[in-house]
Amino acid sequence: MGGKLKAKKKSPGARSKSSGSTTSKASAAATAASDPAVRVPSDVKPNNTAEDTMQTVFELREQGNQLFTQGEVENALQCYTAALGLTPERHPDRALLHSNRAACFVVAHKFDEVIIETTKALEYNPYFPRALQRRARAYEALGLLRKAHADVSLLLKVMPGNEEAKLEEQRLAAGIAAAMAAKPGERKKAAAAALESASKRKEGTMIKIKCSLGSDVRTVEVSSAAGYDGVMAAVRAKYHETRSPLALKYRDLDGNAVTVTSQADLRAAMRVATAKQVAEAAADRERSEREGGGHGPSLPKPPTDTPKMVLELVPVSVTPRSTDPGQDQVVEEVEFDDWMLDFADLFRQQLGVDADSHISLYNEGVELWSQALEEVATSEEAQPLLDRAASRFQEAAAMALFNWGNVHTCASRKRVENKMDEAKKEGGDKEDGSGEGDTVDPVSFLTREEAVAQDDTMQLAAAKYEEVLAVKDDFYEAVIALGQHRFDRAKLFMGNEHAARHAEELWAAQGNKLSSDQIVDQLFEEAVQYYKDALEMLPVVSQRNKEAAEEAAARGKEVNPDPVVDVEAEATPQVLLMWGNVLYEQSALKVKRQLTDMDWKSELVQAVKKFRAAACNDQDIYAAVVKHPAGKDDALAALRAEDIEFKEEESPAAEGEAASQAESG
Repeated sequence: MGGKLKAKKKSPGARSKSSGSTTSKASAAATAASDPAVRVPSDVKPNNTAEDTMQTVFELREQGNQLFTQGEVENALQCYTAALGLTPERHPDRALLHSNRAACFVVAHKFDEVIIETTKALEYNPYFPRALQRRARAYEALGLLRKAHADVSLLLKVMPGNEEAKLEEQRLAAGIAAAMAAKPGERKKAAAAALESASKRKEGTMIKIKCSLGSDVRTVEVSSAAGYDGVMAAVRAKYHETRSPLALKYRDLDGNAVTVTSQADLRAAMRVATAKQVAEAAADRERSEREGGGHGPSLPKPPTDTPKMVLELVPVSVTPRSTDPGQDQVVEEVEFDDWMLDFADLFRQQLGVDADSHISLYNEGVELWSQALEEVATSEEAQPLLDRAASRFQEAAAMALFNWGNVHTCASRKRVENKMDEAKKEGGDKEDGSGEGDTVDPVSFLTREEAVAQDDTMQLAAAKYEEVLAVKDDFYEAVIALGQHRFDRAKLFMGNEHAARHAEELWAAQGNKLSSDQIVDQLFEEAVQYYKDALEMLPVVSQRNKEAAEEAAARGKEVNPDPVVDVEAEATPQVLLMWGNVLYEQSALKVKRQLTDMDWKSELVQAVKKFRAAACNDQDIYAAVVKHPAGKDDALAALRAEDIEFKEEESPAAEGEAASQAESG
């Protein structure tokens, strides 16, 4: 790997975490990362402690950061890749490392890779601001404006005070609206024009910053929307010949030097510049009055231009960590870790209080707001507004509970995935002995304790979905989720003998002595009923959304393009596909129980009809049919009897059941 690797630079007085041996490990790991087959450096032995390993990860990550800022993007990517190879699977640092890899791919304009890496980062931390921001940028670059808009909207929920994200959301909304209004074939062009126009508005006022590095004074111009990172990049570009890292400082009104480490500090520096400009204007006015003798003085024009911010640049002191010419030189920089600054900024924003405003102003504002609210809230005109507000809060509460349930659902699925991975490592895919080549259901690998824990987690999810409907009875997503829950639970009891015994014990404790087969049948029927309820609900919800959009337009309010999506057209195929999955599993189960032909054939026919109604690919449907436990010939014959044919050239190339599309979708 070209170039020397340099360790993270720490704040003054901070205890250094580096050591000679750790740096050696980090360098070895970074070098190993150039070979994709090498995941762990050779000198990280199995008996090393977890603390030693994470120290190596820390060193690699910070070396990657240093290389990235120096423009050595490929080497930085190798460092992050090596660090990932050492980081435990469930460790939260994996989110940061995947996001850092995404940053490298952004520079390389490999936006498909950016989406892959940021999505992995968001699996570990669903509200990671940088990952959301980078994925939104990648989606936009690929023309996926709705997905970009969704990520920026989520970013604003996480960081509601982020002005740049607000502008970005408005810009993307303008692009989406333009595309929707344009004729087919012209939508991409219309969206691009709207985005460009919005970008020009976003650039806003240009701010001039007077920077001084000793006696070297230069002026830097940046957009008012640039943010801390933008200012830092502009300053580094202006002083590109300076190799030492630079710290930014400004002088407050008392003359004290304050280090700039965030957007809040930049705002404070601009307030100081404004105050000084006002003071200078007042001094000019007084001087003019004295010179005019108090008789009709010619007052100077009040300042109307944007005040010039003044920053002092301070080279960061560096000290070598090793004098051995045979070792890489490791330097230290005066700098706070980015995560500390991000966390502090997020904490302030989540509180909803501007950290730069005096608390008395906030309290006074709350008091005045309360007085106004007391008078207005009881008026007749306020009732529709309060009703709409209540509806929004109801929606938010339901969404929070729904996402809570999704957390439990994801946890249950992850448990099965991990168990399947363990089984593959031990002996590879197993066959079920049927001769058809089907792999064993992953749930079959669960032990009794794991099977019980799996069912408990699934029940926690179902409880949250039920709470959603108690808050908002037309929240169709929760109805669909409950149908999928019943399907997944039935599959658990079908595929794992420990879970089947556990189910019988649960039902017996409730006074229902049922066999596991009867319980599975009951769950399948409940799943179908939920899907039927969802299909009945969708037209009503879709019509209500349309009316809400029309009402908002009538009030003269700018309409967000997302809510007018036809949820009936969007969600119906998904529900039909899930319903088809249930029918297919019921048909397969009846073959395994050796019931009559008519039992399994009718349900297979209905399953295929549901798949086709959901617009599934015929190859995928065919692949599922030929894997039916009844056998390829009997299954196809049953379908032909109902005039359901497949083309002769249909091939099972798209392996896996059509049912699997529901989970991947």
